[in-house]
Amino acid sequence: MHDSALPSPSEDAQERRSGLRAEQSLPRIRKRSALRVGITPDLPGFAWRPEPGAPAVGLEIDLAHFLADGIFGAGCTDVIDFVDLPITDQEAALLDDEVDVVIANFAITEARQRNVAFVEPYMMSSHAPLVRHDAPPVARDTELNGLRVGVNKGTTDLDSLLQVAPRADAIEIDGAHQCLRALVDRSIDAYWSTTAANIGFLENMAGSLREEPVRHGLEHWAIAVAKHETELQSFASQRLLEMFATGRYARSVDRWVGLTNLDLATR
Repeated sequence: MHDSALPSPSEDAQERRSGLRAEQSLPRIRKRSALRVGITPDLPGFAWRPEPGAPAVGLEIDLAHFLADGIFGAGCTDVIDFVDLPITDQEAALLDDEVDVVIANFAITEARQRNVAFVEPYMMSSHAPLVRHDAPPVARDTELNGLRVGVNKGTTDLDSLLQVAPRADAIEIDGAHQCLRALVDRSIDAYWSTTAANIGFLENMAGSLREEPVRHGLEHWAIAVAKHETELQSFASQRLLEMFATGRYARSVDRWVGLTNLDLATR
């Protein structure tokens, strides 16, 4: 995701983290009786609400439930507090102790690794452009130069786009849904998204959009925790590897995302 300067955590947050270091993660979460999970429910297949007010569903929601089952025991209910976060607030929410984990297509970047810790990736995805069904073809990444290309603000989209098409008219837009709306409304010519996200977009907007065969890079989405939460990081890693080994991860991907054009994180 695109790295931007974040405000320094407040003094209160720094004091809270100092105290938290002295208390292990899992007992503290159990004492609270809830795992606080930051999500960004705007990606069909990963985390989204089928209708307004409905509980979020998707692969990332399944990951959260499997993690919570390991902390509280399988079958426990009402043990997750899902916290909706704009993409631009994901890292800050961890730094300010507003959530315990972020599971929200949160890409590993060198800059982020200075502030937060990551588990093994649960998804890998390249960037690729979406265009309207009636748009001229985009056969090479350089053909994006001169076009109005929307990127989801706060993600890796902008950095990736500028690497392949430095003369594109990059337009930062808040949120994936707003990017799609701008594309359909012809405010932009293309949306530089990821192949993983595009699967859900194309299924939900069949006949309106198409993904072009241009690909760039490979980013890794992973569960993130605060840098000092080493116990929680290790536990989440263990649970994710268990999901891989038992086939629960593959079943969740098959249920929510599908396998077309998708690079799976496998172990």
